[in-house]
Amino acid sequence: RVDLREFLHWYARLRSEQPDSAQKRLRETFDLLGGANGKLSKEALQRKLEEHFGICLDVDELLDRRHTGDLDLEEFGMLLQTPV
Repeated sequence: RVDLREFLHWYARLRSEQPDSAQKRLRETFDLLGGANGKLSKEALQRKLEEHFGICLDVDELLDRRHTGDLDLEEFGMLLQTPV
């Protein structure tokens, strides 16, 4: 289990790292949050963020409802870059 402070520390590092390193961390996070076969369920992501970090997130709102179904790695990366 990761606490909120650790998650925020990871996120800040992701934003400031070199592209190769950032891509690796993005993939690791995607996998840890339940990404399987290149897809991550939006519902599972929302549930895990709320359960583990107390973060209530509306994925559809952040992605302007452009994406339907599961998130792929690129969409997950876009989600992390979306200002809240």
